[in-house]
Amino acid sequence: MKQKGQITIEAIIIFGALILIFIGVSVPLAFKVKDAATDVAIVSDARYAAEQIVAVANSISTPGEKRTVEVYIPGYASVGMVGNVPLISVQTNIATNGSALNTEIVITRYRDDGTLKQSERHSFARNLYGSNWSMSTINESSGRRYEFIVQWKNITWSVQ
Repeated sequence: MKQKGQITIEAIIIFGALILIFIGVSVPLAFKVKDAATDVAIVSDARYAAEQIVAVANSISTPGEKRTVEVYIPGYASVGMVGNVPLISVQTNIATNGSALNTEIVITRYRDDGTLKQSERHSFARNLYGSNWSMSTINESSGRRYEFIVQWKNITWSVQ
């Protein structure tokens, strides 16, 4: 009879230890996965924005034709700061080299003590039909909507 009680207590201790190990491993991974999911969403938003702009630009077929599109450009700067630097910052840069729309997203995260936790850079280009396209560079760090006016070989924008 006494062995049944001892086996139950040992099983509870072993089960409790397994639960503590599981929690100790899974909780930190959950925070890491959350950051990764946020990064994927930001890069996807930037890629979608670039594809919208390029689709409108590539639909212009004659001089004098004009189209307008409103697009969200992602960016973010956390309220929490380390010195003068935000704990989390997302910078999206969009520019043209004349024949392609180049997009670059820089994601930087710092720990509370100021050490670098993560620094990622994602770049991609979408081809524009023809060459000699012009557009002033966008450097977005807070995430806003932009209105793009696309004319023959020229892309202008304004913040909404």
